[in-house]
Amino acid sequence: MAIFHMNVETKTKSRGQSAAASVSYIARVGKYKRGDELVHLQSGNMPSWGRTVRHASCSPRRSDAAEAYWAAADLYERSNARLCKEVECSLPRELTLEQSVAAVQEFVFYVTGDVDGGALPFTFGVHRGKGKNPHAHLMVSERVNDGIARSPGSWFRRAGPDGGARKTEKLKGADWLLGVRKLWADVCNTHLKMHGHEARIDHRSFVDQGIEGIPGEHIGVAGVAVQRKRRKAKRLGEQVESAPDRIMRHKKLKKAKTRVAEIEQELEDLESEKAKITGTGTGTGTGEVK
Repeated sequence: MAIFHMNVETKTKSRGQSAAASVSYIARVGKYKRGDELVHLQSGNMPSWGRTVRHASCSPRRSDAAEAYWAAADLYERSNARLCKEVECSLPRELTLEQSVAAVQEFVFYVTGDVDGGALPFTFGVHRGKGKNPHAHLMVSERVNDGIARSPGSWFRRAGPDGGARKTEKLKGADWLLGVRKLWADVCNTHLKMHGHEARIDHRSFVDQGIEGIPGEHIGVAGVAVQRKRRKAKRLGEQVESAPDRIMRHKKLKKAKTRVAEIEQELEDLESEKAKITGTGTGTGTGEVK
């Protein structure tokens, strides 16, 4: 069953986020390397110093040029600046990985092309999701590539006659978010139909669709971590709730052990007294009652 899931985030320097770290995660390099998890990696609309060729589907390579662009964003953008938009979306399992890559490429073309008289630099990657949860990550720069040559330092300056590449305002607001969700659903459904599948995805919420139920979702690494924390919190909560009973049982057991020891001592005392009376003990008594 095809399921819609999309998460959109604005990466900012003020929150201590890093565009270079995000692209490393998408490219699965360095500490993020995970075997053959990366299916496809592609960047485009880059300035000349950050330009990269398209990578063949299912033959990913490291994109040092693209990483240079996002590292420059970390370095040269203002301290409170937005670094990029990051879109994460699940891919229909009905499509092969190659077909999914084609769907993502079409989606990216519409999102980043022909914006304010130029195009927006981007990097996207498709991940296998361990074969069960294929998904895509897309990073989009708000800096419009207008074709004017600039150095990395100049590119990220404030826009002006002799300034940096201007930032678009098109990637903001609820209308853009709703539009990009609908766009992804439309592109996916086109490719599902193209390849003979009856399944379709719907960007609307279950409530808006008039469906009662719980929507499926792409959990992702962060989601898995949240679930682990929730389970741990639940276990701790159960332990806290059961603590009074456990303490009481412990106290009762301790009290019972103490009572057993007392009874055993009383028995020893009684045995000793009996021995003195009957003369069966180890002492020197004659056994006569005096």
